[in-house]
Amino acid sequence: MRLTKDIKNQLITNLLKQAPLGLRAIACMEERRDVVETARLLCLAAEKTTDLEIRDLREKIKRQGAAVDNSFVKVHATVYEVDKDNYHSYTIDFAVGGEVQCRMLDGFDRYYQPGIGRRALHDGEYFGWWLYELAEFEDVGYFLPRERVLLEADPALQARIAKVDAEYRDLFSEVVAWRATMRSNLAAVNTSEKLREVWPDAFPFLPPEAKKETAVALSPETLNALCGLPK
Repeated sequence: MRLTKDIKNQLITNLLKQAPLGLRAIACMEERRDVVETARLLCLAAEKTTDLEIRDLREKIKRQGAAVDNSFVKVHATVYEVDKDNYHSYTIDFAVGGEVQCRMLDGFDRYYQPGIGRRALHDGEYFGWWLYELAEFEDVGYFLPRERVLLEADPALQARIAKVDAEYRDLFSEVVAWRATMRSNLAAVNTSEKLREVWPDAFPFLPPEAKKETAVALSPETLNALCGLPK
């Protein structure tokens, strides 16, 4: 089968997911998501409320509206309700000790390519696409302040944010360079048969529609080392 650009990109992504670099990227995103959740709870505490209190208040208003058969009674609060369907689309805006932070709930921040008005980390073959898909919503729902919340200085949290941000920037550059190298190495490999011949260990990582079940032979050591596959 002919390996199109899309198939090659998916192959590279599948290899990256289990390569040491990819595992570092996953760990970094998990830490960033945890930082965002930590900040979210601090924001609620600063507003002297909790998810449960907000949820109970909303349910109470809904019940009172239903009791008087008033469909115009709505819940209006200074928070967004976040659930599984819109988990990835919301951003938390907070400041710790005067340092403003703006983060996507799944750990991404807003990174724009020059001249392109879209989030590069969520598009195409950049650092975040497959990580974005791996980010799961683990709760039934929670709440996020609509406006920026000012938090007191917290040296431990601020140091944690700075550390994971630096790692995130480095990983972004490494992943982009890694994918570019992989594309270069696969430039002359235009069919699944050719891939099985020159790099058999990579063959199982093709998307299902591009391969058939086959026995896997040993791969060239140089390609395995480049990808970070275990020996």
